[in-house]
This record gives sequence, structure tokens and C-alpha cells, in this order.
Amino acid sequence: MLTVICSQVPGRVFETPTEQARVRLKHPKRSPYAANKTDDKKKLRDEISRNRVLRMKIATLTRWNQRSLESALSDTKQIIELLENYDVDLSDE
Repeated sequence: MLTVICSQVPGRVFETPTEQARVRLKHPKRSPYAANKTDDKKKLRDEISRNRVLRMKIATLTRWNQRSLESALSDTKQIIELLENYDVDLSDE
């Protein structure tokens, strides 16, 4: 009975040492599922700039709203003061 024992068989048998060196120098293939980092960076930069502009607009509108509310509050205080003075004038008569 003849038994053949096989050890690990290499995946590829090279013809010459130069071919082996050529394969070693070859760049690995790029995976089709690899992320394109430059596009991701560009998208993030665009999103950051849009968010910055949005934040500036919201801050401006908030300042305008605050100024408007302060103006309305001062007008209301003046009206209340006038009414109090008017009530005092009526009670004096």
C-alpha cells in the first residue's frame, strides 16, 4: 500500500526568481468597496461650511428677535408708567 503525504502546496509556483520579485513589487489591488477618503473629506468640509453659515444666520435672527423683544418691553413699561401717572392725576382731581 502506497500512501502519499502532501504538505502545504503553494498557491502559485513561480517560474523564475525575477517573476517572483515582480509579483512582490506589484501594488495590491484596490478593493471595489474601499471608501474614497477624499470625497468623504470634501463632503465633511461642505457640511461644516453649511452648518457655519446656518449658525451665523440663526445667531443674527436671535439677536434681532432679542432687540425686538427688548424694544417691546420698554414700550410696555412706558405705557404702564403713563397709565400709573394718569391714575394718580385722576385721583388728585
